[in-house]
Amino acid sequence: MTPLIFCSILAGYTITGAVESEPGWMTVDYLDNTLTADYIVIPMDAYLECYPSEAAGLTPLIKE
Repeated sequence: MTPLIFCSILAGYTITGAVESEPGWMTVDYLDNTLTADYIVIPMDAYLECYPSEAAGLTPLIKE
């Protein structure tokens, strides 16, 4: 799958948590539209394409 497909999939769910479960891989816990808990494991670079560190507040947007 391409990163944009992952972004579309993740945008359709309520994400309850995300963690780097192995080097280079993210495990994303979510609730689907029926409020069923599940998870998906995706490559780290695909996750960062959807949620860049600047958007998550991990790095400053304005560099001084």
